[in-house]
Amino acid sequence: MKSYEISVIGLGLIGCSIVAGLKKNGFAHKVLGMDIDHEHEQQALKCGLIDEIVNIEQASKADIVIVATPVNVSARIVKTVLDISGGYTTVMDVGSTKKNIVESVEQHPAYRRFVPTHPMAGTEYSGPLAAKDDLFQGHTVIMLPYSDGDKDKEALVEQMYRTLGAEIVKMTPEKHDVSVAYVSHISHISSYALALTVLNKERSEENITNLAAGGFASTARLAKSSADMWVPIFTENKDAVVDVLDEYIENLILFKHAIKSSNADVVRTLITQANKVREVLDRNKK
Repeated sequence: MKSYEISVIGLGLIGCSIVAGLKKNGFAHKVLGMDIDHEHEQQALKCGLIDEIVNIEQASKADIVIVATPVNVSARIVKTVLDISGGYTTVMDVGSTKKNIVESVEQHPAYRRFVPTHPMAGTEYSGPLAAKDDLFQGHTVIMLPYSDGDKDKEALVEQMYRTLGAEIVKMTPEKHDVSVAYVSHISHISSYALALTVLNKERSEENITNLAAGGFASTARLAKSSADMWVPIFTENKDAVVDVLDEYIENLILFKHAIKSSNADVVRTLITQANKVREVLDRNKK
């Protein structure tokens, strides 16, 4: 297998997990890295996730440049890298919203070298120290290549993800942003809202610690996720997120009214309908 020099701009969980896996499997023979947080740069270097700390001019000379920054700055960085890099360089991102960046970069003369992607994997932790070299094993990566994009560069990015054990799904930006609002973004909002509710209602941290069972711990896990990452995601995908929130709130109201009126039949019906998600998830897992 041919190996490549890879740059990662944004040394968070996703970017560092990608290069950790690529160094381990030999797809990357050298990894360059940069981040606005110099502590993250030093951590990544010390842990061996990157081989050298570079500036954006140096990063842009790699075979593959991975832009793994918050989504509100990704398009600007991608276009800067396209300005600086040569025709051999493949540029990609890993952001959780796609419509804005795809439309923005499409205005660049070298947009065909850009391959938009979204790995559907992660944890509630952030930064280089949270990186996992097997994070993408068995997970889905959404690719959103331009119809007239560079097919060789698209194939290279697909090959890269497959070496990490990921499954590839291709989608339009519009479909992507609506779908992830339902399956990903609403989960984080629900977790943040649950954490706020518990913290506001239960003032005793000791009670929260002692009484929190598995259900609360698993549901509130995502509330640990970084605001720096998620505020831009919610803002960029606000139309789809608000639409999902409207539906979610309607279902909460149904539960509220049924429970308040002691209507056990309606509560049972709502739960039974919700149980069907198990069939969907188990089918997809198989």
